[in-house]
Amino acid sequence: MEVSIEKNIIMNLKLTLLDIVYNHKTKRSDRSLSRTVIASFHKLTICSFLFLLTGSLFATPPVKKKQPKRPNILIIQMDDVGFDDLSINGNTVAKTPNIDKLAKGSVQFDNFYVANVCAPTRASLLTGRDYWRTGVTGVHGGNDFLNLNETTFADLIQQNGYATGMWGKWHTGKAEGYWPWQRGFDEAFYAKLYKHYPSQGWVNGDPVKYEKWSDEQLVDMAIDFMKKNKNKPFLAYLSSLSTHGKWAAPEELVQKYMTAGRTKDFATLLAMQEFADQQIGRLLKYLETSGLDEKTVVIFMSDNGPIPQKESAEEWALRNNHEYIGTKARNWKNGIKSPLYVQYKGKYQPANVELMCSITDIFPTLLELTGTQLPSSNLPLDGRSMVGCFEGKVEEVAPKQAFFTNRYPIREEKNEYAPYAKDEKYNYDFERQRITLIRDDYKLSLNPIASPNSPKPVNKLVLIDHKNDLLERTNIVKDHPEVAESMKATMKEWFQSIVDDQNTFQEKVAFIGHPSSDKKQSVLRAVLMDNSEGFENHSHHVKFPENGKGYIDYNVLVQDGGEYTLKLVISKQKVNTPFTLTFTANGKEYPYHFNGKATHLTKKITLKKGFQSIRVSIDEDTSGLKGVFFKDMFFNLKKSI
Repeated sequence: MEVSIEKNIIMNLKLTLLDIVYNHKTKRSDRSLSRTVIASFHKLTICSFLFLLTGSLFATPPVKKKQPKRPNILIIQMDDVGFDDLSINGNTVAKTPNIDKLAKGSVQFDNFYVANVCAPTRASLLTGRDYWRTGVTGVHGGNDFLNLNETTFADLIQQNGYATGMWGKWHTGKAEGYWPWQRGFDEAFYAKLYKHYPSQGWVNGDPVKYEKWSDEQLVDMAIDFMKKNKNKPFLAYLSSLSTHGKWAAPEELVQKYMTAGRTKDFATLLAMQEFADQQIGRLLKYLETSGLDEKTVVIFMSDNGPIPQKESAEEWALRNNHEYIGTKARNWKNGIKSPLYVQYKGKYQPANVELMCSITDIFPTLLELTGTQLPSSNLPLDGRSMVGCFEGKVEEVAPKQAFFTNRYPIREEKNEYAPYAKDEKYNYDFERQRITLIRDDYKLSLNPIASPNSPKPVNKLVLIDHKNDLLERTNIVKDHPEVAESMKATMKEWFQSIVDDQNTFQEKVAFIGHPSSDKKQSVLRAVLMDNSEGFENHSHHVKFPENGKGYIDYNVLVQDGGEYTLKLVISKQKVNTPFTLTFTANGKEYPYHFNGKATHLTKKITLKKGFQSIRVSIDEDTSGLKGVFFKDMFFNLKKSI
């Protein structure tokens, strides 16, 4: 199926942009703009014209006009749903009949692993690569933005003629250049975290709000997408917000579980699970009644293990009937073991697969299912296709090893959200890192975080018999020292490859305007900083300096030079102390005088086109600003120059 001229133009613009960004990033030690980079950036404006004249700016694999029928793809991913949260896996209080039915008709994977927190899992899902390679080294604070030189499965499958859509939790970038509709999805609903009701966010850049529960809205949008594209191959990615906290569900369902004697919190969780299951059932019912179930591969998974909130100890035990060790954010089994169910009606026979697989395997699997070629220029994958497992040919799928880490590297800087200083990674001490290596036979963890019932490390190591010690209760390092040392050496080699990669542990480029967007407004998140002094980065905001002096630098790429209005936004908390934030660009200062009550101020500014560093600074007594935080910058282009 041929790709439209419009999509090719956009893709070539994107590739040109990424090349410019790459060239600039390799020169980060010299913050002056090279003539080469500036000249290349100006060429973005004529890329589409050149494409129309030449047919293509870049060599791409030829697409055959006649292709065999390719299946549709439906990915359903839950949020913070543990393996034992589903009744199919022995939970006696959860009501998930629709997921159970899907599982019973699926190829079920008994050893499928994901990262222990959400953004890293999603980075590996999208790219087929270990998440630290992709620039995603945390869950917030700018460390959850997927590097621009990463290719998503949507990028490639879209080029291969598929309609692509996603709805729900994205969590790999929430600013210009990083949105899902700029990473390969024709249609995307970026759902705001964590607005379970009413559902709200952005659809292809436009703010929206729906008076519906999030799971209901996501399924509505997915069904609409499938209806529109039922006569062509499609890839649909439904990324639920359930059951991430703060837990919320329709009150009638909550009351049903409270009547059964559950605490309010546990009743809310169970109601949330049941409501999500009902909506998934509605989606699967549409596939069945439309006949698309015989044309669609359905893939179901979670993003990490469960996390306890305020349920009682007895209720937490009900959530973990297998008694696996750990929780979300831990590399014990309960933190990283995910359900994986793959159904293709009439094609794949229900079966259980013991082979160890991981989240990086989804990307190459999707490429094989859709007949999509991996470009030779693509960054190396860490996963392998699982299609043989679906077809009953497990023996043809090569064994693999999978690496999981603490969500952020252990570094001298104690604040996990602090920007990465240039070359600081070369001082990272491997022996201090928290890394887990899993194979079919053994699992080795370096510096694992202690959890209830977890075995004690020996020389910082825990070695588990992965085939036989399913509850991970016994450390066998002393019994198999040669295995532990060999696996540790492999682990160290992997870590060194991460450090040596030029794309890892560095700050991201921020965009003001973007070649793929015609919108006049761009948001620059305060946390997406390149460098700072005094200001302290946090998950969603930046804390003011304690000593009254400080600055934040941002590495930005401006699409259109011209006159802008810039709105600086601080937290909603009001203070009585006036203060001034100074925005500096191109050597000119723009003071923003906050009177202590305003949460945002707007000024006219001028920006030049191309790469540049901009600064936000403060130089005054900040003792009265402890409850105030810097949040975002909104740039609106008024006149191009």
